[in-house]
Amino acid sequence: MFFSYELDRGKTTGRAGERVLISKGASRIFIPKQPDSRYNGFFMRCRQSDKIIKIVESIGSGTDNIGFEIFDNGAKRISRRNEETFIPENAGFIYLLERAEEFSLFLDVREPYDNSEEGRNYSVRESDKGVVFEFSNPHNIHLFVSLASNGAIETMSKWVRREYSYDKARGSYPWERYVFLACKIRGKEAAVAVSMDEQEAISLSKKYLRKHVSLKPIRSNKKELPLKLAEKSLLSLVKIDKEKGLLAGLPWFFQEWTRDEAVALKALSLIEKDKSAPHGLTFGIVRRLLESIQPDGMLPNIIGGREKNSDAVFWLFLRLDEMEREGLLPKKAAAIISGYRHKIVDKLMKHHLKNNLIFSEAHKSWMDSLSREGFPIELQAGMLMLLAQSAEEKEEYMSNLNNLKEEIKRRFFDGRILVDCLNCREGSRTETRPNIFLAFLLYPELLSKEEWERCFDAALSELWLGWGGLSTVSVHSDKFVRRYSGENPASYHNGDSWFWVNNYAALGMIRLNPSKYENQIKKIFGASSKDILSLNCLGCASELSSAEELRGEGCWNQAWSNASFIELYKEMEKRGLLSQYFHKP
Repeated sequence: MFFSYELDRGKTTGRAGERVLISKGASRIFIPKQPDSRYNGFFMRCRQSDKIIKIVESIGSGTDNIGFEIFDNGAKRISRRNEETFIPENAGFIYLLERAEEFSLFLDVREPYDNSEEGRNYSVRESDKGVVFEFSNPHNIHLFVSLASNGAIETMSKWVRREYSYDKARGSYPWERYVFLACKIRGKEAAVAVSMDEQEAISLSKKYLRKHVSLKPIRSNKKELPLKLAEKSLLSLVKIDKEKGLLAGLPWFFQEWTRDEAVALKALSLIEKDKSAPHGLTFGIVRRLLESIQPDGMLPNIIGGREKNSDAVFWLFLRLDEMEREGLLPKKAAAIISGYRHKIVDKLMKHHLKNNLIFSEAHKSWMDSLSREGFPIELQAGMLMLLAQSAEEKEEYMSNLNNLKEEIKRRFFDGRILVDCLNCREGSRTETRPNIFLAFLLYPELLSKEEWERCFDAALSELWLGWGGLSTVSVHSDKFVRRYSGENPASYHNGDSWFWVNNYAALGMIRLNPSKYENQIKKIFGASSKDILSLNCLGCASELSSAEELRGEGCWNQAWSNASFIELYKEMEKRGLLSQYFHKP
């Protein structure tokens, strides 16, 4: 199975991922080799309810698909008999074949997490150049799906059982489902459009069918290709409706998670600076995050939700400081940010300072499958960062900064090891996890260069995976799980290697001592590049990999995986390291 990318001077070819994602506006299509997950298909955001709705389960001729090509405006699925092209539109998509063949349209209208099979009502009627399907269910979904084609259409209106092998392998129940075979088409082109209004759906599908389109190549050289794809994939997660936002990941993290947004802000601002992202995107997200801060100084886990997390606010102010220093924020933002910062520092000290350290409730850190109730190291570093920022403007915070720094060094650092978390239930003081690399990015002034190197060396001796990643717990721990366990969280933070953490670990090593850690930086960069270029969802950065070998697993397109890779690439480019570390995956 192979893929090829169009480049300025020809094509580059390599092994292909299992699926592609293409998007436009609020519409997204996930195309696998063959339907293998209930998250495959065409999804769109409903304007009236702001909900994500799945519309189409699959469309195609059912031939033996062997690979994909992706382009700026669409994707091509290649088989031994034909080539199928998908081009997204704001309320639907265009489907083209090389030559006339019979192909089928399967519908599965529902909200993504709604797996009920009762009360799904489809009715069909003919329209000019096509058919329109009316759908309603007891969950207040009522819409029209119009299909237009220049070929012959035969309505089928029958239920077909699917078994989804990918979901079954992940332990993601249910992996069997009945979907609606709407119709068969004999032709070479079709257009699908969706609306709450029947006539609008029909009009849009006819408009899409008349549209003359051609696939646009992704312009890049080989060295820049993973960067350009990561940027494209990150932007595919951007939500621009009444408010700007960023989805944490697709297909199943389609909410706006504040931690993920905050982590990704730097990369988004870099893309916006290059004028590839919508103007005002970054500051729009910043403003909404600032306005979402709770009375105790923390951010909700998901925008609009009640649950809070313990670390998103620190990532937000790290990003704001970086962006302000690099001129990536509008000038008017500085005063707004300063006012918020001082209030938040006071709130955090009042509500979360216990035993002279910053306390986290259970399951509130990014490692949320673990309790980590106590004092995680990255939170302590985040608080030091906030105090240092505040002390630059108000000297009164300097004593708080010095006292906290002294307390952390005394209780967390033994000269070689920086403890991951004090008083946490998952292990002793010496439980080794990769959060010290996050702590370094948040507040490198905690230790001297020589002390940090000793900590990095000790952590790498416990966490390093030969293929180019870090385990989320020591490989010698009895908690270590070698293989990704899917929806069962056994491996999630006890072995699985997260690409965002790997990328930031490499970033930290570059800033600390790039020559000493050259091998680790090169391998992490190569593994993350390979994931984007040829694993899981083609052109996207995956959520994680099993510890035992490099795989693209978890969520298919993860925001902070893309964002952290963009930062790593840009840092290497700025320091002239790309030619040294770049290699063909």
